[in-house]
Amino acid sequence: MRHDGRHHNRPGRGNLVDPVNTPMNDVLALLQRGLSLHEREPKEAMRAYQAVLRREPRHPDAWHLIGMLHRAAMDYARADECLRKAIQVAPNEPLYLTNLGLICHDQGQTSDAIALYDRALAINPRFALAHLNKGVALQAQGQLHDALRSFEAAERSEPTVRAILNQ
Repeated sequence: MRHDGRHHNRPGRGNLVDPVNTPMNDVLALLQRGLSLHEREPKEAMRAYQAVLRREPRHPDAWHLIGMLHRAAMDYARADECLRKAIQVAPNEPLYLTNLGLICHDQGQTSDAIALYDRALAINPRFALAHLNKGVALQAQGQLHDALRSFEAAERSEPTVRAILNQ
C-alpha cells in the first residue's frame, strides 16, 4: 500500500481492468482486455465488450466483437443482429461487412454473403479478407472461374494469402 492507502500496481500482479469500475476514458482498455481474452475466455471477453456498451451504447467495435463471439458459439441470429448494429454506426467499415458476410454464408445465405463482400470491396478494393471470403462463397455456388479470380485478387492485395490458399 502506498502512503495514501491506495494499492499501486506491482509488476507481475496482472494489472487487470475492472469492467464495472473503469472510467469512461478507459473504453480502449476494456476493448484491449476483451481482445486479449477473445479466443481463450470468451465469457470474460463478452463481459468486457458489454462494459464498453454500457459506457458507449453505439460503440461499433464492441458490437462487432460481441457478434463474432456469438458467431463462434454458432448463435447466428445474435451474431447477425450485433454485426448489423455495428454497421448502422459505421457503415463504411469493410471488416464489419465482411464478417456479416461470413455469418450469412454460415447460414447458407451465400448470395447475401457475396453482396456484403462486394459492398466491402466497393469501400476498399484491396481488402484481401473480402476477396478471399467472396472466393469461398463463389466456390460454394459452383462459380469456379469467378472464385479463382477472387482468390487471385486476394493474393494480389495481400501476398501472404497464398499460404492460406495452399492449405
